Amino acid sequence: MEKPYRYLKKLVKIHNSFYVVAPKDWMKLQAKKLKIKNVVNVIVEIYKDKIVITPSK
Repeated sequence: MEKPYRYLKKLVKIHNSFYVVAPKDWMKLQAKKLKIKNVVNVIVEIYKDKIVITPSK
């Protein structure tokens, strides 16, 4: 089994859409402009044929 690329990101709910956000500073910059409802820390694993997003503990 291949070893995935793993990234710790933030999953942000804005209005009715979800976005995986990379930069830490993004939240500080965008929180004032957008109505952010929920933020969850997630782990993004990238394989050759799929992307798996799981909540981090």
